[in-house]
Amino acid sequence: MDSRASALLSYDAARAELPGLLRLLDDPNSDVRTRAVYLSAWFPEEAATVLPRLFDHLEVENAVTVKATALVAVGLLGDITLTSRVSPHLDAAEPLIRWAAATALARIGSAKGATGLGTDLTGHVIAVLAAAAADTPRPNIDYNEGDIPGYISRSLVSLADHDLETVLCGVADCLAAMPGIRPYRPGSALRSAAPGEHRAAR
Repeated sequence: MDSRASALLSYDAARAELPGLLRLLDDPNSDVRTRAVYLSAWFPEEAATVLPRLFDHLEVENAVTVKATALVAVGLLGDITLTSRVSPHLDAAEPLIRWAAATALARIGSAKGATGLGTDLTGHVIAVLAAAAADTPRPNIDYNEGDIPGYISRSLVSLADHDLETVLCGVADCLAAMPGIRPYRPGSALRSAAPGEHRAAR
């Protein structure tokens, strides 16, 4: 069988079981809840069903990894109208949750049709990403194969599409914060996105 056809069959089979998957958000095992949240993020056609469940779950979830996974899932499924519901998590006590909120906001602020987050919120998101780069959380996060520094780079590039000036001003903080943690990534990514501007900002 063609691999693309079999992948689509697998996708459709998992999507058909989404109601059962969402019930696993109530499982007592936090690892099960984490995996359920992670998998639910990959069905954009079901966003209208999944997002309310994720927001309800964020209100009661105590496990940091589950909560962070849910925030990134919101970013993958949601749009700019959810900014006010995600942004309070930028000031959460746990660094991983702050990183997840910043990642989600970068995603929804740069999605197709979005108009960006605005200078102040973009600056706040960059500050949180810089802090995560300086002291990278080491959780069991599946997104980007657990590569948080790499995800930070991608988030910066996506933000630059809407607010390049703010990102270029803030990227130096991320670069300075990342010695020994693949420091080339944000710089290389932004040089690709805007080579002239990035050289000038350095």
